Amino acid sequence: MVDTKNNSSNTKPLLYLAFAIIVVLLLYILLGQSHNPTSTVTTIITTQNTTALSTSIPQAQPVQNPSSYKGQASVVFSQSTTLTGDIVTSGNITVLLRGVVINTNGYSLISGGTFDNQGSIATGLAGNSGENASYSYGGSGGGGWAFGCGNAGGGSTANNGGSTVVAGGSGLNNGFNQAAGNGASGSSPSPTLNNLDIQTMYSNGMQKYLEGAGGGSATNCDSTETGGSGSYGVYIQANKVMAGVIGTGGQAGSGANEEASGGGGGGAILISYGLGGYISGSYNFGGGTAGIGNYGKAGSGGSGGLIAYNYSSSPPIAP
Repeated sequence: MVDTKNNSSNTKPLLYLAFAIIVVLLLYILLGQSHNPTSTVTTIITTQNTTALSTSIPQAQPVQNPSSYKGQASVVFSQSTTLTGDIVTSGNITVLLRGVVINTNGYSLISGGTFDNQGSIATGLAGNSGENASYSYGGSGGGGWAFGCGNAGGGSTANNGGSTVVAGGSGLNNGFNQAAGNGASGSSPSPTLNNLDIQTMYSNGMQKYLEGAGGGSATNCDSTETGGSGSYGVYIQANKVMAGVIGTGGQAGSGANEEASGGGGGGAILISYGLGGYISGSYNFGGGTAGIGNYGKAGSGGSGGLIAYNYSSSPPIAP
């Protein structure tokens, strides 16, 4: 005879054990899922970490008052500076405050952003008394003047002013109460410049195309008056140009009793601007005044000029 009572009592522990195992497995599954982040949570965490990383990257600080620069940082001039090389940046160029003067000294200012001149630009003199600048669009030099030395030793000479793409003023010897010839105003390029033209000019040296020519010298009885120097021009390039005050005036001639020298030519201002536009400034590109003697005078230098070129979206010189 089978004892059913004992069999029933023996199976109960097995049932309890199986039930416990099932409960443990369910808890394990539930707890395991709660500790595994979903793809959405992972995306949020990744986005937040990336944002925090990007905001922690330091921004390039502007370069202050460099005499020469080539790089990506913006350039700020807060004090007067004479350049020893080009300023070329993919950022902005800012000249702060009235009274801050940048002597470009024959060098160029090239920006991939905005050029904002709140001070002034002075270009300096080319030191080219009586010399030609045959490819330049700047002004030519005034001619020298001399009265004549008679029978005294040394004689007298009056030299022509230097030429650019326009002829220099004629020198005048033995011109009692007369004046030598004036230099001519600079000429705009014809046909209009394009990117390739400007690239060629930059490669060959910008001042070859922008400086004013020198004024003619004069000698009388071994006394000499040296012609005034032409002024350097300046090349400015930026997507947006706010030109401000720019001076490229030629040097004045000088005079004595019976001889006088011609004034130097003014330099040309070449501005290339892009889609950001161009706000014209206040320009002085006049030629140097004539030297004056007792009985006549030399010629004045010719004015430089302004050449504005819109390159649209592709700059001639890559900053």
